[in-house]
Amino acid sequence: MEWTPIPATTEFEVWRATEQGGPYVNLSGPVIGTAFVDTEVESGRWYWYYVRPTLTGSSESHANSAQTDPFCIHRPRILGSCPTTQATQVAVSGSYAYVADGASGLRVIDLLP
Repeated sequence: MEWTPIPATTEFEVWRATEQGGPYVNLSGPVIGTAFVDTEVESGRWYWYYVRPTLTGSSESHANSAQTDPFCIHRPRILGSCPTTQATQVAVSGSYAYVADGASGLRVIDLLP
């Protein structure tokens, strides 16, 4: 989930309930930034969330609902490597990686095995 930044703070709490009227529990503890991923959900279930700044006396947002939808979480795996002398930037487009490699120049790496 993502929310609109507030100029006075960058630290928030995400609260969740399994019923619209609550009870709500602090799901996240302090979160730096304006996004949070809830990984502790059951497939096909409705949840209600609100976000509030961690500043003392802050008001919470209005609660919003969401229904979970199962999806596959991809975990990165190292499939190979390419030695570089001084890689400073990498851009990926399609199945190619473009590596700015210092004095060696631009390297183009085919990512498909």
